Amino acid sequence: LLDYIAASFRRGPDGPMVIDNAGYSRFDRFYEANGHFNALVGCNTWTAAALRTAGLRTGWWNPLPVSLGWSMRLYD
Repeated sequence: LLDYIAASFRRGPDGPMVIDNAGYSRFDRFYEANGHFNALVGCNTWTAAALRTAGLRTGWWNPLPVSLGWSMRLYD
């Protein structure tokens, strides 16, 4: 799981690339990522793929938080 997460960060010469002036507060950061994001492939789909690398079973497509939760309860 940690390898999957680490591989998702786009790296520059100094490590993961922080997106300047992006975040909800001064305590969080956004980073450039490998891969793509759109309405069909969003954060919950990425999370499901990450959980599958850790050996958990999920449905193939989980566009919403509730669908990921249902998927986890159904398969695990």
